[in-house]
Amino acid sequence: MGAYRHIIWDWNGTLFDDVGLCLAIENEILARLGRPALSLARYQDCFDIPIRRFYENIGLSFDGEEPTFEDVMTAFWDAYGDRHQRECSLHDNVVALLSACAEAGLTHSLLSSLPQQELSAAVERLGLAGRFVHVSGHGDYHAGSKLDRGHALMAELGLDRDAVVLVGDTTHDFDVAAALGVDALLVASGHQSVARLRGKTDAVLASMEALEEHLRRQLSA
Repeated sequence: MGAYRHIIWDWNGTLFDDVGLCLAIENEILARLGRPALSLARYQDCFDIPIRRFYENIGLSFDGEEPTFEDVMTAFWDAYGDRHQRECSLHDNVVALLSACAEAGLTHSLLSSLPQQELSAAVERLGLAGRFVHVSGHGDYHAGSKLDRGHALMAELGLDRDAVVLVGDTTHDFDVAAALGVDALLVASGHQSVARLRGKTDAVLASMEALEEHLRRQLSA
């Protein structure tokens, strides 16, 4: 893959296909609040990190007339934690792609907004243990910025910045990559739409299949 030696992967929406579940849970929460359901397109247009911004984008003001942000987050994670293990899986061909990259000499890390315990458990359950030199999840359930953990990860890797690429599915992933000084590739099969992603960068792949093709071309160059 050219001069790259390491890929930092986002998890949710990038490797792990949980968009349908997240949309279903958000619509269950909205239904309890008497709010209209989100379409997939609107969800992907509104989704953001920090996650509080997403809820504000869909009209939850948390100004005293709604449940608190903490209430909504608790409802989401209670549902997600109970269901993601049986309702979600990896995107197609993830294992083959990780293997091809590893055979070409690249190493892998995970940098995720998912809480560390949930992330580590998912990696183990899906048979990916040992494939990542670092697995970095968030310290709580508020899905905050990955930037501080990204800086720590880069220090652990000890690689030149031009040897690292970050692959994610959100504009936040692009912002983190830019702040870390590494390249970014964004895939539009996750939590944000093609239009949202292309508002940040031209380095957007329309699907996981397109990402796989792009990476395989780079690996064979």
